[in-house]
Amino acid sequence: MFKRGFWSNGDRDVSADQDDEFLAMSQVSGGVPALTADGEALARQQLPRNCTVVGEGTVFRGIQEVTGELFVCGVVEGNIRCDSLLTIEASGRAEGELVASEIRIEGRCDGTVECGRFTVGSSGVFTGTVIADTLVIENGGTFEGDSKRRTPDNVTQLKQSAERQRSKS
Repeated sequence: MFKRGFWSNGDRDVSADQDDEFLAMSQVSGGVPALTADGEALARQQLPRNCTVVGEGTVFRGIQEVTGELFVCGVVEGNIRCDSLLTIEASGRAEGELVASEIRIEGRCDGTVECGRFTVGSSGVFTGTVIADTLVIENGGTFEGDSKRRTPDNVTQLKQSAERQRSKS
């Protein structure tokens, strides 16, 4: 269970300690460090102004559409659409279809991803299919699967798949 954290929409801050229904998802609007389950600041860094954090111990299922950067320290099962950088942190895991302008894997990811730049970090493990303009696998990172260069055809296929999923829900 998520021990500490917050959610802020700019008008109201809710602490995990104050709200048992807290989902450990932070919409950060002012560069405030988000806390993970162990209370450590996310990568000990100031977060960008418009970002979302899925905290450790949190599980999201379904379709997630995110504006701004997304940091996953917990688990996301389903489809993610992010208009910026999507980072699966070392403690994070994602399963499903991920679409973002850039994706960085430091934790574990299984599925199909489509982005401009895809990076498997030194602690990252990826299994599945990558459709990207640029593919980077850092020393120590694990990639098992297929990679394809982005073309108008396969980008359209991924968008159609996301639309079908959205219409089902």
